[in-house]
Amino acid sequence: MQKPVSDAKKLLRRQRAHIVDWINEIEDFADTAALVASLDFVVCVGTSIAHLAGAMGKRVWLLDRHRSCWRWMRDHGDTPWYPGMRIFNQKERGDWDEVLTRALAELLQDAWRL
Repeated sequence: MQKPVSDAKKLLRRQRAHIVDWINEIEDFADTAALVASLDFVVCVGTSIAHLAGAMGKRVWLLDRHRSCWRWMRDHGDTPWYPGMRIFNQKERGDWDEVLTRALAELLQDAWRL
């Protein structure tokens, strides 16, 4: 969840066909926490949302960059900070396709538990 810096960065209507976008309803971090509280499962990148959802005890899948920050315990698929978090690290710098492919495969395999 990140507010676009300009209208040019907003999702187009055709890009939002299967997305529920609440970003315009969020004014502060309390609103963000309320939205996260209503979710069963969070998929995000390494932002404050990952920490918020993890701290709230939500099931979180973190899509993380190659050789990430020490907080995410490099080359681990989990973290002691948030027991409900699973981490998908890039194997090669900049290769988000591989991360998304792996996460999607896990999601399809794990969907019955969501």
